[in-house]
Amino acid sequence: MTHWSKSIPRDACEQAIEWARTQPSLRVAWRDCQRGDWMLWLLGRCDADRRRLVKAAALCAEPAAALCDEDTEAVCLGVVQTCIAWSEGDASEEDLQAAGAAAWAERAALAADAAWAAEAAGAAETAAAEAADAAADAAGAAADAAEADAAWAASQAHSANIVRGVFPVPPKLTSGV
Repeated sequence: MTHWSKSIPRDACEQAIEWARTQPSLRVAWRDCQRGDWMLWLLGRCDADRRRLVKAAALCAEPAAALCDEDTEAVCLGVVQTCIAWSEGDASEEDLQAAGAAAWAERAALAADAAWAAEAAGAAETAAAEAADAAADAAGAAADAAEADAAWAASQAHSANIVRGVFPVPPKLTSGV
């Protein structure tokens, strides 16, 4: 019998695939995973409900707003709140696009800073997942390496719990999509 991990999309990171191979089933892996970014990535490549996916990603990204400067924080919170409102049917696609445009405008204003000139995110769920990663990275930036690793791991574990709260059941996998 083929191990369930063979059904993970082929473009998964090697570290995630190696970890998945140690898990007896997708259900156990979903329950025990401590990497919210991996879970969001997988949901984004499966047939997950987009509104729920955007909500999970936005909730994971929310702590990142507190790490921004005062001006950027308002924009970040606005995007997160609009994503959550859209996921619940309380905001339109136009509202979501306007929030995205505001975030891009803020990002463009910060483009002189090399850290903000990095790869652009296309989908709302990808942007929110990257923001969650940035929050974890920023949380540990002032600490020494061990503290930074612990802060990053704690942030990822928190994100994993958020994802499980929105998606208590793992997505259905199709063979190596």
